[in-house]
Amino acid sequence: MFAAIGNDEPVVRMRAADAIEKITQVRPELLRPHVDTLLAIAASAEDKEVRWHVAQLLGRVTLKTNQRDEAVKVLLAYLSDNSNIVKTFAMQTLVDLAADDENLQSKSAPAYRTSR
Repeated sequence: MFAAIGNDEPVVRMRAADAIEKITQVRPELLRPHVDTLLAIAASAEDKEVRWHVAQLLGRVTLKTNQRDEAVKVLLAYLSDNSNIVKTFAMQTLVDLAADDENLQSKSAPAYRTSR
């Protein structure tokens, strides 16, 4: 399914991202073996539909420190996206990640203000 996100056809990429998002609502543990792939997709995705689904998915996995740093970097960049849906899901995931991380809270607060 993750391979389909790299398909040449935008509709295939969107549907693959949507399917992964729907499946992992119920079975988030299925994302565990794919964290590095998910981060690579997040960093390179151009389609707004893929970006907003990836933003949701990043909030469903346990991330190592370096993975978390990479996810935060991508999510903060998503706050400048043209799509309000991408911004909304990026903000939500950042809030979730920052719940127990004061450093992230202070880093992301200014970004929230400028993303409007």
